[in-house]
Parts: sequence; C-alpha cells; structure tokens
Amino acid sequence: MTRYNGIVGPAPRALIAMLGIAGCDAVFGLHHRDPGMLDAAIDGGADATTDARPLLCGSGHDEDGDLYADSCDPCPSDFGDRTDSDGDGVGDACDPNPMTPGDSFVWFDSFASDDGMWTQTDGSWQFENDAFVAMPSSDAERTSGTAVVYDSTIEVWLDDFDGGSAGAAGAGMAFKGNGPSYCLVAQGSNGQQLVLEDGVGGIQAMTDLPGSGATRIREAYAFNASPAITCAASHPGFAISTISGFNGVASQLTGVLLHTSADASVSVTSAMLIKSP
Repeated sequence: MTRYNGIVGPAPRALIAMLGIAGCDAVFGLHHRDPGMLDAAIDGGADATTDARPLLCGSGHDEDGDLYADSCDPCPSDFGDRTDSDGDGVGDACDPNPMTPGDSFVWFDSFASDDGMWTQTDGSWQFENDAFVAMPSSDAERTSGTAVVYDSTIEVWLDDFDGGSAGAAGAGMAFKGNGPSYCLVAQGSNGQQLVLEDGVGGIQAMTDLPGSGATRIREAYAFNASPAITCAASHPGFAISTISGFNGVASQLTGVLLHTSADASVSVTSAMLIKSP
C-alpha cells in the first residue's frame, strides 16, 4: 500500500474537465493492470510485487504492473500511461483537470496490505490477493486525511462484481453535516447500470453501463455547485456512462466510503482520493 499526502497548487474550477479535456480514451479507456506480458513468466501475477524483473522507477509495490512503483507512478492504477500534461504530479489518466495544474493525490491505496486506515462499519471485508474483498451488505470508510478537502475526486477499481438479481456495489463520499452520496454499479434485468444514490437508498440518477468485467468508477464533488456530484464509470473498451445530482452540498468531504448491498459481492483492487484545492 502506498499513500500520497499534501501536494499543493492552484485550484481548477470546472468539474466537467474531469471527463472532457483529455478525451474518453485518455480518461477511461486504459487497462487497469498489465494484461500479463510483463511478468507472468516470473511470478504468474499481472500486478506483481518486486521480483526478478527490475522496476524502472522507485521500489516496492507496482499496482498496474508497468514497472513503475506506485510511489513514482503519476497514475498508479493505469497500466502504460504516465503522461502528465499539466505537470502537477497527477497523470492525465487519473487527473480530473489534466490541462490545468493544481490537482494532487491525498492518498492512494493498492490494498496490497492492511494499514489500518479503513474502518469496517458493517458486514465483512478482508484483504485477499491484493484486493479489499467485500461480502454482501458490507460497508467500510476511510477518512479523507488531515487536509481540508472541498472540490475532490475519488476513483476506485472494482473486480469480480456479483450483483445477483438486483445487487449493487461501489464507492461514495461522506460529508461534514450532510448525508453521503454513492456511485454504484447495479445489476439490472437487462445488464448493469450506474446509479447515484443518497445515504438512504434514494436514487438521484441512473443510466445503463455497457459491457462487463473490471469497472472504473469516479465520483467528483464540486463545492456549492449544482449539481454537486458527478459519477462516471466504464468497463475497459466500452463507452463511459455519466450521471449527476445533488444540488449545492456546500460541505467538507470527510471520508471515502465502500459499499455492497444485500445481494452483491465485489473485490476493490485500488482506491484513490484527489483534491482540487
């Protein structure tokens, strides 16, 4: 597990830049992990720990298997792309505002080990095979860190999602003095859907989520904006689905949430929080 803390810079303003400026392929069309060519012959794993094939940068865990350790990879969850157009330390594939400097990692978690930062508030979670694995009806929370975080973006990668007949799993944001918001992958009768929910199961918005397999979810919060929350998700190789809701939350982000419903299980393979001060 690798954590990033406290990089400062000027504040970007436009929430829509999270999706549009870099283009769909640059933002969501990338592989999460090395598909196996780099190190499968050495240890059989695509996101290997350090082994006989030397890393090109840094040391320790390499989440996406691109031979750049998480600690020096500007987008540690995306294999093969290290472009950082605005030079702020957050690579274009992860950057909510890739052409405007100022975004920074608050933390990144590869779930390679349990560092005690996640609080399991319901159900059953366990660290297993480089992932945080949840059984049905499970919740966990990680604080946003010591920095005051307003405009911010969370990104999680989900794998092995099993929604049963109507289950859902995903990530959310906790706010000071306000209820949470959740961006969830839900199993519908005709395939998967992207759903934006409040903390009591009320649906703010929903849309179809084409494809299947590993899922990248981003939830972006814009302080005192309308709408305040934007959810975007995709499976590699398929179109991005985007929804928004929650008018004028106007509150400080206090934590990142992980959730599964009563019918769902999932493996969370990485999570990160990026702030736009």
